[in-house]
Amino acid sequence: MFKSVRARLLAYLCITLLTLVCGTGAGVNLTGGTSGTGGTSGTDVVKSAGSPTGFLPIGTTQTTLSLTTGTNARCKYSTTAGASYSSMAGIFSTTGGTAQSTAITGLTNGTSYKYYVKCMDVSTGVADANDYTISFGVLGQGTAYYVDSVKGSDTNSGSITSPFQHIDVGVTKMAPGDTLYVRNGTYTALSANNNGYGGIPILKGNDGASGAFKTIKAYPGETPIMASTIKIYANYWRVEGLTFSDSYVNARAYGTWESMGIPAGNTAPMGHETPGIWPHDIQIVGNTFTGKLPYADAAIHTYVNNLLVENNDITQVYASQQGLGVGIYISAGDNLVIRGNKVAGPAEYSIQVYDEKRTTEVYTRWLTNVIVEKNISYSKPGGYVDANGVAYIPRGNIISAGNQTKGQNAIIRDNLIFGVGYAGMIVGNNWDTVKMYNNTIFQPNGAVPCLQVRALNQPASTNVTVENNIFDLGTNTAAFHVDTQNLSFTLKNNLYWPSPVQIVGGTTTESNPVIGDPVFVNASTDPSVADFHLKDKTSAAFDRGLALTTDVPADFEGAARPQYNAYDIGAYEYQ
Repeated sequence: MFKSVRARLLAYLCITLLTLVCGTGAGVNLTGGTSGTGGTSGTDVVKSAGSPTGFLPIGTTQTTLSLTTGTNARCKYSTTAGASYSSMAGIFSTTGGTAQSTAITGLTNGTSYKYYVKCMDVSTGVADANDYTISFGVLGQGTAYYVDSVKGSDTNSGSITSPFQHIDVGVTKMAPGDTLYVRNGTYTALSANNNGYGGIPILKGNDGASGAFKTIKAYPGETPIMASTIKIYANYWRVEGLTFSDSYVNARAYGTWESMGIPAGNTAPMGHETPGIWPHDIQIVGNTFTGKLPYADAAIHTYVNNLLVENNDITQVYASQQGLGVGIYISAGDNLVIRGNKVAGPAEYSIQVYDEKRTTEVYTRWLTNVIVEKNISYSKPGGYVDANGVAYIPRGNIISAGNQTKGQNAIIRDNLIFGVGYAGMIVGNNWDTVKMYNNTIFQPNGAVPCLQVRALNQPASTNVTVENNIFDLGTNTAAFHVDTQNLSFTLKNNLYWPSPVQIVGGTTTESNPVIGDPVFVNASTDPSVADFHLKDKTSAAFDRGLALTTDVPADFEGAARPQYNAYDIGAYEYQ
């Protein structure tokens, strides 16, 4: 089983994610095995009594991870779903019999943990194919509230034994630092209109605080389904671990621009730091999205300062308006981090950092200080079909600025893009300073480029630098590596395959091109087998990269660069 882009993604995220357990993992495919507490199949060792479960008391820093096996077995664990048994670094200290246990340390308040266990039958030597998941959490310093769509009531106290029924009610009871845990069930808004807001609104003024976010998150080990959109108009909120079906998360200001402090005819300040313009300090982490989106929207759509969109899984989302529907749509704000997300099969762009004026206001909207890193964007072979029977192939990623919108300072690094339509990456209008470093783009289908730099009826972006990327067309002879659209920008030390280099559309040329086979473990658009690690040192990308020590200190998986004598080109360092 191969080293999955998804498993490696999650391993990196564990280093940086604020409230998830840290760890490493390797050796699985993108889809992984069937997981779930108690879930085994085929020749898997029978497992039961996984512990701990639920919540441990505030202040708990260590616990014992344990389970019982139906036969003598040797068990290992990982914090990455789908890791193969052989690659798991965590080994149970008591193992070999039927009682399995090991000490887990470094636990912190307000954190949820998932450990994925696989065992090998001692008598047969056969290891499990599927995960056995042990989920638990440590209570935080704030108050824990609970909501249960099946057993709850909105007149309850919100305790674990007396939960609310609707999230709408629970969010109004919370103080800074509190967490609302969402139990299994399907969740809709208290009312369809909700006083004109629609969805489940978190209203302006219902703020958390610095270091004390208000958090809505799935109860450990459970999978609540969100059938209504969450709309955030307040500050210091975190949405974590929920499953959105035909719904999405939206964070933005509410009301007219005049009511938010921008008089008619004025220009909003760069970055929108004036109080009351955009919500700030919003985190959307570890959620799952799928299905039909209301209107022509996105799974995640924000106008926010100080934003973290991390470790979300977005699969086949499309809008009620045919041909539209974006995975992650960032429209405005300052200090924006889009990291470690998997976006597969949106009807339009996978990650879109872009907006344009659509109303009569005359302000200029800004997008500033943006990091897009360690994300996966792809289409399955043949594309997708929406609920209306319409076939489509999703596009790649775009960073641009339309009418009366400007962008400044973006870095696009360590991303993996494969098999998408139109273009793997588009750098569009009205940006100043865009760095595109160490990405891997594989485009073997259709007459589409790996990279397009363009300007459509707007000023061209300036100070665009493209270095250390892999542009691989596979066996595709109808496509080209880079479409310059008659624009001038810096192309330097990128790897092109196959030969000859196909740079079209203008006079921009590559400085120091690296031409050769990157020798991936398995270059494929099938996500179940695709593996874009460098197979060995014969890769043309090995030790051929520029030393971008400030901007790209680590690779897609968090491994330090370089691993050998020099940087590798592309998203992965060979290890």
